Amino acid sequence: MAKTKKKTKQNPSVRNLRSVNIVLDISEPSRLQGYIPTAKSIELTKKVMSGLYNKSTERAFAAAAPYGSGKSSAALVWCALAEGSLKSAAPALYAEVTKELKKNGLDLSTSKKAILSVPLQGFEESVSKQVLDGLVTALKRRNLKSIVTKLKGLPRDIDGVIKAIETIQTFGGAKAKGILIVWDEFGKLLEHGAAKGESKALFEIQTLAEYVQRSTSDFPVQLCLLLHQSFSQYATNLPSYVKSEWSKIEGRFNRIDYIEDSKEIYNLISEVASRPTSISPKVATELAKKCHSLKVFKEFSQKALVEIIRKSAQLNPLSLYILPHLSARVGQNERTLFTFLCSDDRNGYLSYGGKETVTPDKVFDYFSDLMRTDTGVGGTHKLWAQLQN
Repeated sequence: MAKTKKKTKQNPSVRNLRSVNIVLDISEPSRLQGYIPTAKSIELTKKVMSGLYNKSTERAFAAAAPYGSGKSSAALVWCALAEGSLKSAAPALYAEVTKELKKNGLDLSTSKKAILSVPLQGFEESVSKQVLDGLVTALKRRNLKSIVTKLKGLPRDIDGVIKAIETIQTFGGAKAKGILIVWDEFGKLLEHGAAKGESKALFEIQTLAEYVQRSTSDFPVQLCLLLHQSFSQYATNLPSYVKSEWSKIEGRFNRIDYIEDSKEIYNLISEVASRPTSISPKVATELAKKCHSLKVFKEFSQKALVEIIRKSAQLNPLSLYILPHLSARVGQNERTLFTFLCSDDRNGYLSYGGKETVTPDKVFDYFSDLMRTDTGVGGTHKLWAQLQN
């Protein structure tokens, strides 16, 4: 009889760290249990929430973040926090986030202001249609179906979007005192525009950004775009006049680079990868000294690095070092730093059963297919080819 492969027990803190789809998961914010907010995510959360609670007049943001940075989970936190569902769905996370926000000057613990959260993802066929559909879905989720009826017949263009927002403001009552539109994977829209040579969608986004910037504290409307690079980087192969137009549109947004502090991300990885350690302090110290001699983990003291090495004992220290770098270069939604750590599929971290050391070549195997097909400008295909020889 064939032996059944024993499934490695996962660190409880990572049970819900698999990829997030904010459109699907807004109805199930309990998926956020196990999400670990970082200092950078708290900083961005404050920026986004401040405009909704009369602490800022900034209403339009474009946050650029590498794959695997946790931006989608952070976005789901904003939506659930604004809508009021985070407290009951993930009480420990709610307590931690509100505590950190209070430390940073934003106290949401006593706020009863109901915000309509409108999560969007990727790009479908039209900006206006996608936003209108998102507004309708949000209204239905909040049991505001009477307003949905009033939106029927509106034109499926940007004027229709603005009219819909004004209708919600007029009839939303206590259940809708503002709107938060969060658009994850907005880069898909830019990729579409670059491939088709079309700018209509971007001009609609520009109009929406200009509109939300003029919204008042009585009914704030916040727009936050999440993408993996700046607008101009998506326009690399377009004519200079188009690049100039895209740059002007990007200028309508408060641009934020969502790059985690390297010390914090390594601490987070070691937390997620944590296993009962079998590395003695003496061995860990020798490994830490070797790392420093190789000029890696320079930001850590030897004492701090020893602790991280012991905590993530199953990861070879060099594997730990390259994970965020490799994920940022070639990661995609289905293959990121955290999907590697949470995966028991072939070459995923959990597939090694909690005993076998995960060396750099095993990390490479997990991301290999992405590197092989990463043939664009600055892509990693050339490096992949060299490593095959």
